[in-house]
Parts: sequence; C-alpha cells; structure tokens
Amino acid sequence: MRSITLLLLLRHCAARGLFAPHVQLAQLTDEGWLQMPRNIKTVMIEIGCSDIMTMDDGDRHGPQFVYDRNAFLISFEPLLEKYAALLAKGNTRFHSTTKNKAVPLGHHHHRGVVLPFAVGTVPGQQIFNVSVVAGCSSLVRMVKRPGWAKICQNALEQREVQVITLTDALALVPPTMPIKYVKIDAQGMDFKIIKHTPRAALYRVQAV
Repeated sequence: MRSITLLLLLRHCAARGLFAPHVQLAQLTDEGWLQMPRNIKTVMIEIGCSDIMTMDDGDRHGPQFVYDRNAFLISFEPLLEKYAALLAKGNTRFHSTTKNKAVPLGHHHHRGVVLPFAVGTVPGQQIFNVSVVAGCSSLVRMVKRPGWAKICQNALEQREVQVITLTDALALVPPTMPIKYVKIDAQGMDFKIIKHTPRAALYRVQAV
C-alpha cells in the first residue's frame, strides 16, 4: 500500500530552527485513496480542528458524523500539538486505558483519520501564523485592527507547515464515494479555499 508522506527530505537548519522529516502519516490504497472500513458509504471532511468542538466528539456539527455509522471522517489539523491530541483520542477509543497498544496509522476514531496539513489555496510549504489562542492560528498574517477578535491578535510564533488544497483533500476519497459534508474553519481562508476549488472537484460535495 502507498502512504501519505510529508514530501520533504530529512533536513535540519539551525539558523531557521526547522526540522522536517519524511514520515508516513496514513495508509492509502494502490489507487491513492485513504483506506476505509468496508461499510463506509459517505465521507465528511473537517478542515481546522484544534482540540475543541471537533466532529469526532459530536460537538458543533459533529452529531451528523457520530450517529452515521456508515460515514468516515477526514480531519486536517496543522498544529502538531493539537494533531497529537487528536491522535491520542484514537488510543483511548481503540484500547480505553490499556497501555502499549498500537492504533491503525493516523486514526483518531474507528471511522476517522487526522492529517497534520493545513488546507489552503496553494500547495506546498508555507508559513503558519500561530496565535496564543490555538484556534485563531491561520495562514493569514495576524493584524491588530478592527474586525479581528481581540483574543486572536496575540501571536505566539510562526511555523512552516505543509499545505494542500481542497482539491487534494477530496482526491483522497474514491471518486464514486459521496462527500456528505465539508466543514471549513480556516480563520480567514474559508471562502478563498472554496473559490479556488474547481467545480469539477466539488461535484460530489453535498454541503459546506
């Protein structure tokens, strides 16, 4: 089986504080689609998760997923500490409190995978602006001006993250599989992401 990888060579640059490994993140079929249980009939996509109000927990828009036993969830979260928190849920869901047990690669749910990518309009390595409030972090540069919530105006740091497009995300799903719902919480990028996605790629998306 092929695998999703960070398409980078192992490198370390002390001057930039950057360490970017080549690492497998999920299992794909030979066709390049995410592996899913056989009973799956529809897919939901969640762009921007942090570690609160996520669809896998049934919060916010989540009940659609939680109660649809034939749905598969693909989540994207570029902040590694939040990505790790989501992955940790997988261990609890698969094994409760039992230690030293493996979980299927990338799974934060029996019917879901989380990937550490940002979703934007242009693929590749980009600067991600991290806010003190994690949910305010964005590919968009933070500015202190009216229209920006005060809690989102305090920057923590900048990180280099891997960005894919919504077209790339949709391509992880078999072309005959309907995509029931796409949730986008990309802090200022939401409408741009949709606008830059060809209609041909959105034909099977039932709701955004």
